Amino acid sequence: MNFTQNEVDQGLIFYTHNGQEGIRDLIKFDVTDGINPLIDRYFYVTVGGIDMVFPDVINKGVSLKEGGRVTLTTDLLSTSDLNSPDEHLVFTITRAPMRGHLECTDTPGMPISSFTQLQLAGNKVYYIHTADDEVKMDSFEFEVTDGYNPVFRTFRISISDVDNKKPVVTIHSLVVIEGENKLITPFELTVEDRDTVDRLLKFTITQIPVHGRLLFNNTQSVTSFTKQDLNENMISYKHDGTESAGDSFSFTVTDGTHTDFYIFPDTVFETRKPQVMKITVLPVDNGVPQIVVNKGAPTLRLLETGHLGFVITTEIDDMNICYVLRDGDNATNDIFSFSIEDSGGNKLKNQQFRLNWAWISLEKENYVVDEDVKFLEVVLKRRGYLGETSFVSIGTKDGTAEKDKDFRGKSQKQVQFNPGQTTAIWKVRILSDSEYEVSETFQIVLSEPVMAALEFPEFATVEILDPDDESTVFIPSATYNIEEDIGELLIPVHRSGDVSQELMVICYTQQVSATGTIPTTVLSYSDYISRPEDHHSILRFDKGEMEKSCRVVIIDDSLYEEEESFNVTLSMPMGGRLGSEFPTARITIVADMEDAPIFYFGNTDYHVDESDGFVEVQVWRTGTDLSKGGTVTVRSRKTDPVSAEAGVDYVGISRNLDFAPGVTMQTFRVTILDDLGQPALEGPEKFELVLRMPMNGILGEPSKATILINDSVSDLPKVQFHDAVYVGSENSGQISAIVYRSGDISYKSTVRCYSRQGTAQVMMDFNERPNTDASIITFLPGEIEKPCVLVLVDDTEHEEEEELRLVLGSPKSDSPFGASIGGQNETLIKIKDDADKAIIRFGETKFSVNEPKESGQVSVVKIPVLRNGDTSKVSVVRVHTKDGSATSGEDYHPISEEIVFKEGDTEHFVEVEILYDSVREMREAFTVHLKPDENMVAETKMNKAIIYIEEMNSMADVTFPSVPKVVSLLHYDDIDKNRDSLPVAGYPLAPPTGPDGVTSPMREVDFDTFFTSSKLITLDSVYFQAGSRVQCAARGVNVNGDEGLELSSPVVSVSMDEGMCQPRVAGAVGAEPFSAKLRYTGTEDTDHPNLIKLTVTMPHIDGRNSRLNCPPRPLSNFELTLSPDGTRVGNHRCSNLLDYAEVKTRYSFLTEATKNPEVIGETAPYQYSTSLRGSSTLRFYRNLNLEACLWEFTSYYDMSELLSDCGGTIGTDGQVLNLVQSYVTLRVPLHVSYVFHSPVGAGGWQHFDLQSELRLTFVYDTAILWRDGIGSPPEAELQGALYPTSMRINGQGRLVVNFRTEARFRGLFVFAHPASPLTSMVMCPDHPGLTFNLSLVRSEPTYNQPIQQWTFVSDFAVRDYSGTYTVKLVPCTSPPSLEYTIPPVCNPREPLTFDMDIRFQQVSDPVAAEFSLNTQMILLSKRMLWLSDGSMGFGQESDTAFSQGDTIYGRVMVDPVQNLGDSFICNIEKVFLCTGADGYVPKYNPSNFEFGCLADAPSLLYRFKIIDKAQPETQARAFGNVAFNAFLAVDDPGALPLVRQPGSDGFRIDSSALFQVSAGREWYIHTIYTVRSRDNANRGIGKRSLEYHVMSQQTDLLPKGQHRARRTANDVPDIIEDIGVSKNRGTNILHIALDRSSQRKTSPEREIFTKGIIPRELNQKDNSDDRLVLIIGIFVGLLLTVLIAIVVVLLVRSKKEKKETPKSSSSAEPMMTQVFSSSDSSEV
Repeated sequence: MNFTQNEVDQGLIFYTHNGQEGIRDLIKFDVTDGINPLIDRYFYVTVGGIDMVFPDVINKGVSLKEGGRVTLTTDLLSTSDLNSPDEHLVFTITRAPMRGHLECTDTPGMPISSFTQLQLAGNKVYYIHTADDEVKMDSFEFEVTDGYNPVFRTFRISISDVDNKKPVVTIHSLVVIEGENKLITPFELTVEDRDTVDRLLKFTITQIPVHGRLLFNNTQSVTSFTKQDLNENMISYKHDGTESAGDSFSFTVTDGTHTDFYIFPDTVFETRKPQVMKITVLPVDNGVPQIVVNKGAPTLRLLETGHLGFVITTEIDDMNICYVLRDGDNATNDIFSFSIEDSGGNKLKNQQFRLNWAWISLEKENYVVDEDVKFLEVVLKRRGYLGETSFVSIGTKDGTAEKDKDFRGKSQKQVQFNPGQTTAIWKVRILSDSEYEVSETFQIVLSEPVMAALEFPEFATVEILDPDDESTVFIPSATYNIEEDIGELLIPVHRSGDVSQELMVICYTQQVSATGTIPTTVLSYSDYISRPEDHHSILRFDKGEMEKSCRVVIIDDSLYEEEESFNVTLSMPMGGRLGSEFPTARITIVADMEDAPIFYFGNTDYHVDESDGFVEVQVWRTGTDLSKGGTVTVRSRKTDPVSAEAGVDYVGISRNLDFAPGVTMQTFRVTILDDLGQPALEGPEKFELVLRMPMNGILGEPSKATILINDSVSDLPKVQFHDAVYVGSENSGQISAIVYRSGDISYKSTVRCYSRQGTAQVMMDFNERPNTDASIITFLPGEIEKPCVLVLVDDTEHEEEEELRLVLGSPKSDSPFGASIGGQNETLIKIKDDADKAIIRFGETKFSVNEPKESGQVSVVKIPVLRNGDTSKVSVVRVHTKDGSATSGEDYHPISEEIVFKEGDTEHFVEVEILYDSVREMREAFTVHLKPDENMVAETKMNKAIIYIEEMNSMADVTFPSVPKVVSLLHYDDIDKNRDSLPVAGYPLAPPTGPDGVTSPMREVDFDTFFTSSKLITLDSVYFQAGSRVQCAARGVNVNGDEGLELSSPVVSVSMDEGMCQPRVAGAVGAEPFSAKLRYTGTEDTDHPNLIKLTVTMPHIDGRNSRLNCPPRPLSNFELTLSPDGTRVGNHRCSNLLDYAEVKTRYSFLTEATKNPEVIGETAPYQYSTSLRGSSTLRFYRNLNLEACLWEFTSYYDMSELLSDCGGTIGTDGQVLNLVQSYVTLRVPLHVSYVFHSPVGAGGWQHFDLQSELRLTFVYDTAILWRDGIGSPPEAELQGALYPTSMRINGQGRLVVNFRTEARFRGLFVFAHPASPLTSMVMCPDHPGLTFNLSLVRSEPTYNQPIQQWTFVSDFAVRDYSGTYTVKLVPCTSPPSLEYTIPPVCNPREPLTFDMDIRFQQVSDPVAAEFSLNTQMILLSKRMLWLSDGSMGFGQESDTAFSQGDTIYGRVMVDPVQNLGDSFICNIEKVFLCTGADGYVPKYNPSNFEFGCLADAPSLLYRFKIIDKAQPETQARAFGNVAFNAFLAVDDPGALPLVRQPGSDGFRIDSSALFQVSAGREWYIHTIYTVRSRDNANRGIGKRSLEYHVMSQQTDLLPKGQHRARRTANDVPDIIEDIGVSKNRGTNILHIALDRSSQRKTSPEREIFTKGIIPRELNQKDNSDDRLVLIIGIFVGLLLTVLIAIVVVLLVRSKKEKKETPKSSSSAEPMMTQVFSSSDSSEV
């Protein structure tokens, strides 16, 4: 086709796509203008794909309350599209909601039919529920499209129920026959509420029926009921049978939410008013006459006879019957009975006619009234019958007072009493005049009562008084303030009232604080002239005169006085009276400021340096009168602006300055604070002192002083030398003198440190520090000290001590005030030259020379004499010899010669000739000596040398033919055969030598012990160990005792591979565990009857010996402890360190025997050889079983020896068997040390120590615990004694104490007495929360010092009862003449106090060895100890208390005494936690049905299984909301060192959960573990525990939802049966000590209470699905019953068929039974 550019411009050219997707199209065209062509041009068209992706819609629905509104957010409804922006997506509602509508916040109130995703994101779309029905679902359908792909969805709305409908009540009348019962059905009364169930629609009776009752179920009266009760015909009306035509009751209705309701058919307006249900009563004619009118008498009237009475009229006839009241009777009602009989014989009996009337009277018989009160209110009273309206006439009667002149009665002549009214008021107007009159009277009279009768008083007398018109004199003001210089004071005295007559009154003065003086004798120190109370002070008022002046003269003096006062008083008026306001006036003479002392500062400014510490300030007092003391307060304050601050620059002051009479000046100090700790140069600062609150004076000027603090001197940077003298050595090269800077060190400072020579010369002795900038020392900010270094010149000439000085000068600083030099501005430098001092000495101190062999020969020994130090001078010393064992002239030529050391000489030799003496002698010696330097230049040191003369042929006749050889006693009989073998470790060597380390030089061993010695022919194995090098030295002795030449053997190494008892781990050192037992022998042991046997078993390792000791002190200082010295006897009285003859006790660990009687023959050669080893050695080693490598030491002690000699103690456990026997525990501390010899150790020995405590519990007879009793305090008025007789802990763990008292007064002790609020009681300050129940058991029937028996029991149990218990008993005294009675008659007194110390504890019995399998269980607080191998012991860490947040590390290990090595493995299987109820201590004693924490029991408060290795899902994870975090060591990656240890296992648990119980609760931890040989270690791994299988089996047999019952006391749990030696399974229990000192106290009320909660494996499912579980349980039960029946039939047949055949290996019983009965089972 062809087209033009014009057609393109007009938009006439279109491209139409043919529908193929994703194709790129092009148009090839040519362009020409008709002449010039442009060919092969391309126009590219990219065809986009059609949008086939549907929008993704999130549609979650929503819930709202009925009638509510909810916003639709993008979390509930949203859409997104891959090809379209979300804001362009539109939701169109295709079906609107049925019970509400959608709105948009842009157009509120208008339903919308569409909305966008953008509106949803803006929270603009919301749904409003508007329906009135109770349908709980709504929805709307919508379409969302991106323009191509529509998606249709339904949005569902859940409507929750809201009670928004109000009840609608329908009421009809109820018709009932007289006296009958009628049901109220929904036809008579009902209520409708569409959103409330019938049982919640409640009718509440607001007014009950008058003639009947509303009944529920025809039995009980009700005041409310529900619609459900109406529907179920439970509500009825019972008429009471009275002749009533109708009845009714009122009620309201509520649905539980609304108190208002609708009344059908009016459902527009609701109401809350009670509604009335009318009841029509159909009468029943019974013919009995009825009284038509019986109104009774409402009042009494005055009859014609003059009596009070009532005329009774009837409608039957005209006969008049009168009731007459007896005279004098004041009753208000009466009654009489009558009967009526009609002609038919029907009688109406016992009808009553009631008469009621009222009495009216005046309230008072007399009234007194003031003339000025205007009105008098007269009160009338009515009593009796008040049901009618009564009237009474009232009027006045003149007396001395006249009507309309003195009073005017109210125009109302009658007073009315309405029904119920008891009082009425009638007013009388009192007329006032200005004339004074005496009292006047008139009467008020009652008459003519209507519907009432009059009673006394019917008349009242009124008296009118006229006090205000009486002439009254008074002072118009109560107070007057005057100046002292007023001169004459005129006090006005006024008169009011009737002033027509004269009046006289006395005006006199009364002294208060001002002093008066009489006019006739005016005295000094007076303040005014008094007016006496006599005729001289009379004021006279004439007729009509109303004011007078009372004149008082005021004395003006020059004394300063505080404010003073006196009174002016009126008295004895004649012709009138004194007014109440005011008969007296207080005249105050104000302080005279002109006479006042003036306080002021001496200066306005004070200047002080900050370092002065204080400033003294003077305060002056001046004035005309200083005769009295004065006080002024001085205070400090900051300046404005703030400069100096209190507490920083000075100590603030606020104090009183007291001036004694006549004192004019006081001085005080203000402390100035110097910032010595961190001096800061602050410049001038100031604060102010002000005077305040003067007493007996006023403030003058200046009353303010300014204190100016200047620290520009004290805090100025100051430098000085630290010390006055510095001493140094010439060869040290330099001396540093420390320059110290003080003051403000925050600035950079410099100072010159230059030298001034003295005896020391520049360049000769030191390098000069010139007084130039080259000698400047710079202090940077913050630096305090700097060295001033002086370089010394070291020469070789010796010089005496020389001196020079270092001086400081030219200080500078960056501070604005510069710097200064302190007082220590120079220091003295002393130079010593000890290194150059000449010293002359011998070259050696010992010389050895051989004696010439033949006569005439001479041997020469050359002795060097050396000179060190300064050799520049000449020294002369003399050398001479001196005899020793060698004699001059016979053994050597003596010398005495001078040696001259010239300049530069350093060495000379002295020769001494040795002579031949032809005498065979031992080694001889003589000495050579140096004399001091004659020139006194050099010092002589080492001025003595020894010369030994050796004789080679003196010992030849006793020299061994060959050198000795070291061999083991094991090879002593066959030395040649074992020539090449090394001596074995752990057995003695012969002949002996000294051991030492491998690399160190050989050293001589000279340490002897109490059982062996290094000088014997054999060397005990304690002196060496594997790898030691041994060499012996032997010397022969002839018959004369002469010693021969000493010969040494070759060095021999002890074998590292062979030994008698090698350690389990090669090369390991440290303490080995041990076993100790303590038991009572009793009478069965005939050799040691009734003693305590102590047995200690310890492993033996080559080279180590075991030492055990009981206190008083542990083993220490082994050099003395092992030596034969006798100090061992005093310090270690119960130890195997003492031989049998050294002990002070009856028996010892070492006996006289030298051989173990249980060993036949010798285990090793010469083991019991006395000649080779010695008796003392054998007595010690007889306790060693060399085959078992075990030491066993046994000794016997009586109780007193253990307590006095061995450091034992006795503590009471409190487990009392009965009243005369108690448990006590003997505790014996034990210290064990493993000792081996080492030359590098202190004293030659090294040791590793362990300690433990042995306990033995036994029973002893207590009888009476205290013979003398506990007396009352001696200061008490009454005396008594208390005798404790027994103590015990009952089955609940509570403390029970029985005691008796003796009253040492006439009377007795009582628990309580009605005449005293006090009671007898028991308390314990050591256990403040523990309460007790005290009771009196019996008492002797006498008042003459009776004996009384008491008991008290703790209200709950605690683990430790130790403490002081205070018993307060109330004494009650009786007189001597009174005999004893029941109850006793006595007078209670103040309680007597008795303090009783009790040491009782509940002790958990240790688990018997038959259950613990000879294992140890310990609790540790340190992880490192938990992981260690225990070689160093666990010390006291195993008995620690755990704080909140600590981790408890538990460890179980095989008894180390068994030395099992790697042959056994210990694995923990289960761990339990429990705490006893009421203080119960759990114990494990299966024979007594006590299972510790393993089984649930009533005596346990809480119990948890926190670890189960086989079934971890059954573990209890937490207590309350606090986790246990319990893990076995095998589950802890960091506990690998413990897991790898043979015979040990462990666990850990957080202690925080245990602190949720209140203080006093004790926790116990109980473990079950297996101890197996390594061959069987892996058997049974992975099996389920027996408890799990048994519980699973029982669970299946229980109905679903039914809980397993608590185990009875005599029911042995299955878990217990597999514990014991035969099962290789053990158990152990420990108490967990908790430290509650840093814990917030948990009260029992806040304690988590989970009593009855059983750990997870002991519980079944909860009851959430009880019904379903019950149905399934019944079905399973039926199925099991059928299956069991089939199995029983098959078993019976099988037995009949195989009755004669032998049993095969198969079994018809379940397989799990066989597994459980296997003795090899490794699981519990």
